This record gives sequence, C-alpha cells and structure tokens, in this order.
Amino acid sequence: GTTATGGAPFTGGTTATGGAPFTGGTTSTGGVAVAGGVTAMGGATGAGGASVGGALGTVSARLVKVINKDWKFIKQDVSGADAVTFADTAWQAVQLPHSFEQPYWRTMFATSPYAGWYRKHITVDQSLIDAKKRIFIEFEAVFQYAKVYVNGVLVGEHKGGYTGFTFDISANVKVGDNVIAVRVDGSWNAQIAPRAGERIFAGGIYRDVTIVVTDPLHVSFYGTFVSTKDASSSSATVEVQTEIQNDSTAARTCHVTSTILDASGGVVATLDSTKSIVAGALSTFVQDSTAITNPHLWSPTTPYLYSVYTQVYDGTTLVDDYTSPLGIRTVKWDKDNGFFMTGTHVWLQGA
Repeated sequence: GTTATGGAPFTGGTTATGGAPFTGGTTSTGGVAVAGGVTAMGGATGAGGASVGGALGTVSARLVKVINKDWKFIKQDVSGADAVTFADTAWQAVQLPHSFEQPYWRTMFATSPYAGWYRKHITVDQSLIDAKKRIFIEFEAVFQYAKVYVNGVLVGEHKGGYTGFTFDISANVKVGDNVIAVRVDGSWNAQIAPRAGERIFAGGIYRDVTIVVTDPLHVSFYGTFVSTKDASSSSATVEVQTEIQNDSTAARTCHVTSTILDASGGVVATLDSTKSIVAGALSTFVQDSTAITNPHLWSPTTPYLYSVYTQVYDGTTLVDDYTSPLGIRTVKWDKDNGFFMTGTHVWLQGA
C-alpha cells in the first residue's frame, strides 16, 4: 500500500451537502435520485451537485456517501482481522466518530494494548464497475497510526492523528460485498508529532469516513485553494487554484468553470480556463476574478461566507463538481501594532 504521513493540514475542500441517495442511509436535501451505486449499511449521503439521472453508469458528477454507521470494533490487536472471512460477529457495534481509549498518559484509565480494529461491509453495484469510475475512501482523521485494508489487501497507511487522508480503492473493490478493515494504533510514537503537550491523545476513528466516486478526470483530494488577493469595503479580487487529476489512459481536454456565489446563491463572478492534461498527470488551474464590487467582508463579528462552485468538463461533458467555502478578507501581522484583518485592527488574546 501507500504511506500517507501527517504534516501540514489540507486546505479548501467540499461541504457534504446535496448529493444522490443510495440504498440504505439518510439522503440529504438537494441532488438527484441515482439507481445503484454503493450500499453502505446506513450512513448519510453528502456532496455532489450536477443534475444527472438514470442508472449509475450515466452519472457524470461526483457522488459522496458518509459511511459512519454500522461498524464493528474490538479493542484488541487481533491477528488476521483484515481477512474478508474473519468472524467479527462478537465484536462491539459502533458508530463513527468513535474513540476507544483515554489518553495514553492517563495511566489510571488507559489500558494496554493501545490498538484496536474496525470493520465494515459495503456493497458495490455492477453499474459502478461498468462506468469505470474512480472510487476513493476518505478519512477526516484517525488517531494516530492507521492501516486500511479492502478485501484483505493493504491499500495504504497514514501516520498522524490530526490530518485527513484518502486512498484510491478502485482496483480493490468488486461487485457485491466488500470488507473495509482498519487497524488503529493510538500508542505514543516518538516519530509522530505532537509528542507531548496539552492535547488529547485518544485512539480511534474520531471523524467522518466517506466513500467518494468520481470520473477519472476529477478534482483531487482537497484540491482547491481559494484566497483573497486584495479586499476593501468597495472592491475585492479572488484567486482560485484547482488541482485536476487525469487518471484516464489518454490525454483529456479539460475545461474548468469556477463560479463565485454569494450566501443566497446569486452569481458574483464566473471564471473559465481550458487546458490539455496528459494521462496520469496532475495539473493546477489558476484563475483570478475581476473586481467584486461592494463585497461582504468576513470578520469574527460578521462571518459572511461566499462559496466557489467548481465544474470540471471533459471537452463539453460535465464529469465532476466541487464546492469550496470563501470568506473575503485579508490578514496582516505588524510587529509593532499587532494583527489586522482587512485593514481593521483585531485584538487577539490567548495563551
């Protein structure tokens, strides 16, 4: 498998709203009905956006399903728990987020071993395989050393309890029942920061786990970076950087449209770019807006949020979409006068 070490947190990302219903689970508002897909024994659906219909083979935009429900857990470092046929019926039924251990340094509560296993079944339809989509499993955070298996195969590992990570499991899933197994080691590790301090060190999958289905041409994991280049009460400009991955076997002519929307959904600006991306490559689109007049400025007292809706086209066919939050503001540190947000001094007080 691949190793995904901790480090700098990812920026940008998508809000899990809208999307398409799957068999089982709770469907969020918005989106469209999709036949087939991934059955995950419960869970809530999220992200997505484009209007699509019919069987899953006709779906063009990304599908996202939160799979937090109906996991099995044991606080033992069990041998062979990654195997598809492993018997987990006696394990504890848990929902995510879940933490299985008190901080290791609280010796009166923590108990050895500081490791545990999670298992879950998902069902994949034939239509999903036929559509040649990419299938990813995304973890928002696991404390603190995770090894992820799909159908008995190690697909990757991640060290670091405070950063998200993803693995492409397209080659590992099959039609019908699939088993996800995660070994989590929450013990202290001198090679993993932070090694001490006023933090909670408690093992477990303590944030959302998501199955994401995309076209081979898609926005990468946390693949947008939206920033304010300058801002005042009368005008602002915004830069949108979007990483597009081409996992197909041929070059693609990729068109990216980034639409800046206000809080009520009104269009503020539209940015368009086109380029060719060779097979297997990652390419970054950089788009600058024209002046946004009289913007709503973000501040702690008026936390107004715009959004950036990204659409990815293979030629003229919509294949992916993605939403990123945007607060219009600038920040500046001055060694003599302190912190300024969009030209206004902000008093910061803390430890």
